[in-house]
Amino acid sequence: MPLEAVEHVCGGDGLDVVDLLSRLVDKSLVQAEHAEGTARYRLLETIRQFADQRLRDAGERAARVRAHRDWYVAFAAAHDPEWAVGVVNDTPQALDVEHDNLRAALSSGLADDPAAALQLAVSLWRFWLARGHFAEGSRWLEATLAAAPEWTPLRARALLATAAMKVRGGELNVRVLELAVEAAAIMREVADDQALAQTLQLAGLLAWVEDGAWEHAVELVEEGRSLAATAGAAGLVANATHLLGVIALLRGATQEAGAYLSEALDRLERLPTDLAPFLFAVTPGWFWELGPGGRPRLPFTETVLLYRRVGAGQAVAYTLSNLAYAARLGGDPVRARTLVEQSALAFRRLGDLHGEGLALCHLANLHRLAGDLPEAGELLGRSLEIRRRVGDRRGVGLTVANQGLVAAATGDLERADRLLREAFLLFEEMGDGPGRWGALLDLGLVLLDAGEDDRARRVLRQWCELPLVPWSFRPRAWTLLALAELERRAGDETAAAARVKEARRRFVALGDLAGLSFLGGHAKSPLSGR
Repeated sequence: MPLEAVEHVCGGDGLDVVDLLSRLVDKSLVQAEHAEGTARYRLLETIRQFADQRLRDAGERAARVRAHRDWYVAFAAAHDPEWAVGVVNDTPQALDVEHDNLRAALSSGLADDPAAALQLAVSLWRFWLARGHFAEGSRWLEATLAAAPEWTPLRARALLATAAMKVRGGELNVRVLELAVEAAAIMREVADDQALAQTLQLAGLLAWVEDGAWEHAVELVEEGRSLAATAGAAGLVANATHLLGVIALLRGATQEAGAYLSEALDRLERLPTDLAPFLFAVTPGWFWELGPGGRPRLPFTETVLLYRRVGAGQAVAYTLSNLAYAARLGGDPVRARTLVEQSALAFRRLGDLHGEGLALCHLANLHRLAGDLPEAGELLGRSLEIRRRVGDRRGVGLTVANQGLVAAATGDLERADRLLREAFLLFEEMGDGPGRWGALLDLGLVLLDAGEDDRARRVLRQWCELPLVPWSFRPRAWTLLALAELERRAGDETAAAARVKEARRRFVALGDLAGLSFLGGHAKSPLSGR
């Protein structure tokens, strides 16, 4: 642990901790490790066990354990981006080296101070998310929720954090929505209108992601927007408007999406820049493209739920990027590129590396679709460097997957295959369910467009049969269209028709206007602007 922690845990009664540590290090009873100008101290296991027993014998162990826990609860809270002031930048690397101490503090809290354990788990969930500790984070959150059942705002935050972990781990099931609904119920009882409004808005987004119930999602977000307006919370009104725009994007409601996002941008640009973080950073993530012959594709190119809460300046940059998706949906790629360039520049000026990495990835996809493949590759290289630097493991996997799509566009199927498998393994290592599904789907679509029909059919059928991919997961319906295309190539019109029929049924249930437009042969495609 660092010197500050040692002094907090072991200090008192006039003890000169620094002098004592120096003598213990000289006698090799304590090991000192130096990295980047910071010293940390640790005990060998045999010495630790001996010291622990001496504390027990002296009746001092409980007090030292409590002091250890208190220090790490404060340490985690200080690194929780939820309470950041100004530009929000997650710093998961700062917690990596202390993870074992944080685990020890969680364990001791569960044993004798459940409220402290719950506080610590809530402070850590964004760290667990960034570093791919989805299963471990879920276990700690669920354990602390069971140990501290009182209805408090902290419990509501823990429930939403648990939902986030389950979504990222691929557990898209009714339990996720139940967690969000319980969080909202708690806030109705114990919180003010602003806190309730924020919870309802996130619950609405989870409702859409979890079961595709867009009407329910809009209802929750609209209720949150109304409460925010009544409370005079202009930032939360802008947040809800932005979320409604993203939900419209996910459905393919072109004009509705553009109207909401333009309104959100106008509201955000009029807000003070010193507001506490209020906007949930989200993107469409899986977005329509036109493959050979104008066939619809829905590749995995970005995260949907980023689980970042940001202030006005960063919110403007995210909204510009999402407005670019609306421009793409309306068939205006030139405006889309301009908007994403503005987004990337805004993130860069703010020093928001996470946001810049995302915007560069989005811009690279626009260049790929325009056939400017060298520029797309260069942009992805910059995005990858940034995402590695900030420790965004999922972002690294996403960028590698996008590099695979660019390689496929150049005709280098071997490199595309290698990159997409590399991305798949990165997601598998983290236990990232949607990441694995996305990389596998991208591989199937790449093989389909390359004319590798047998391999494409195997991969896409495998994808559709994945046990954790829920019925309501939107890419599933679009993948049925890709399989129908393969059935037609093989001359099996009956099988192709069955795939299309099932896709239509899912599009109707999900309110996916873009899918219904393609199947209905409407004169105006939501992608091409025709």
